[in-house]
Amino acid sequence: LTATAAAIFVGYLLVKIGVVNQQMAKETWIAPILDFFKRYGVKLALVLLLLIGFFRISDIIAGVISNVFYQDLNFSKEQIAEAVKIYGVLFSLVGGFLGGLLAQRINIMKLMFVGAVLASSTNLIFIGLVKSGQPLDMVDVKVGEHSYQVKPDEVGLWKLEVPSSAFSGTKQIEVKAAYASNDVAPVTRTQPLLTTESAKSPLQILPVMGNDQVSLKDGEGSVVVRGQYFGKALTPTQKIIISLDGQNFDAKMTDQKGVFSAAIDAKKLVASTSKELNVAVMDGEQKILSASHPYAVSSNQKAASELDVNIEPVAYIDPLSGQPVEVSGKVIKPYSSLWLYFAIIVDNLASGLAGAAFIAFLSSLTSVSFTAVQYAIFSSLMTLTPKLLGGYSGTIVSNIGYPKFFLMTTLIGIPILILVVWVGKLLRDHQTHESEKAGE
Repeated sequence: LTATAAAIFVGYLLVKIGVVNQQMAKETWIAPILDFFKRYGVKLALVLLLLIGFFRISDIIAGVISNVFYQDLNFSKEQIAEAVKIYGVLFSLVGGFLGGLLAQRINIMKLMFVGAVLASSTNLIFIGLVKSGQPLDMVDVKVGEHSYQVKPDEVGLWKLEVPSSAFSGTKQIEVKAAYASNDVAPVTRTQPLLTTESAKSPLQILPVMGNDQVSLKDGEGSVVVRGQYFGKALTPTQKIIISLDGQNFDAKMTDQKGVFSAAIDAKKLVASTSKELNVAVMDGEQKILSASHPYAVSSNQKAASELDVNIEPVAYIDPLSGQPVEVSGKVIKPYSSLWLYFAIIVDNLASGLAGAAFIAFLSSLTSVSFTAVQYAIFSSLMTLTPKLLGGYSGTIVSNIGYPKFFLMTTLIGIPILILVVWVGKLLRDHQTHESEKAGE
C-alpha cells in the first residue's frame, strides 16, 4: 500500500514539474483504468478486481512459508532443492501446459473454478506430510533434582519455563525424548550451563553436533561449532578464537544469549589427533580467557527411525534472581520423503494449472488498445493482497501450528469459489446485455 501511494505521488509530481507530459500521462496511466470501468461498468469492474486480488490467495499464503516448513520437518537442503527446483518446476510447467490446453476447450470461468478448487485443496496434502512422522511422547527435562515434562508440537519444537531456583547447584540440563509407540530406544542429550554459582569462567564450548559425536559420514562440508561467552563486552581489539590442533578459526557472536559460532571443516574434526577444541578470548596476542572441550569420532550410521534432540543454549543464569528461565529445543525425527515429493508435485501441478487459467482470464479482460498497461495492473494486483497477508504466515503458524494453518489456507479458498461463480454469472449477464445493445 505504501509503495502504491508512493508511485501515485511520484507520478503526480513528475506531471506537475513538467518532466512527464500531462496528455501522455493521461493516455498511459488514466485512460487504461477508465477504459476498464467503461467497458464493464463500476459494479462488475470492482467485482472483477476483487477476484483478481484474491484468486491466488490460498496457494500464495501457503507458499510463502513452504521452505521454512520443509526445513522444520528436518529435510536436508539438498532434498528440498531437488524436490522444489527440479520436480516442482517441472510439474509447474506441466500444469501450465494442461491449463493452456483446457483454456482452449472449455469455458474460462469453469476452468477458473477447477483451478481454484485444486489450488486450495492441495494444501491439505501438506497436513499428510506433517502426519507422516511418528507421534512423539512427552519430552522429559531434568534440571538438577527437578524433573519436568513438556509436549512437543507437530514438528518437534518444545519450550518450558523453569524457576531459576531449580538451577541452584547444577551444571547441566538433561533432555530425553522418545516416540509415543516406544518401539525405538529414547534418546538423551545434555547441555552444560553457565550460572553465577558454577561458572569459574564465563566461557564454554557447547556439545559438538549435540552429543559430542562427529560421525564419519559427516566428513563432507562444515560443522558449526558453538559456544557461549558471558564476560565483559568485547572491545574492537578483542575477539573469540576457536582452535583445533593449532589451527585457529574466528568466531562470531550470533545472539543475545552469548552464543558464538565458527564453521570448521568436518574432515579436520574427523582427522584431528587431539579430538579437542579450544576456545579463547584474545586481546591482540594476549589470551584473556580460555576453555577446552573434547569430542569423539563415531563410525555409527544413523538409522532411518533414529531420534535426536537439539537443545537451545540457555542464557546466563542467576539462581537467586527469582526470574523463570526459558528452556527450549527441538526433537528431530524423520518424515516421509515420498510424501514430500508427492506433495510438491501435486501442489505445483495444481498451481501451474490454476495460474494458466488465471492468465487466460486476465488476458480476456484486457482491451486491445491498452493490453500492456491493463495486464500489468492486473498482474500486480494479483499478488498484492496475498503477499501482504502472507507476511503474517510465520506468526499464524507459531500460534496454531502447521496442520491448522494448511487447513485454514484450504478454507480460505471456499469464498473464492463463490466469487468465481458470481463473477461468471455477472459476465454472462454483461455479455447478454452487450449483445442486446449491439442488436438494437
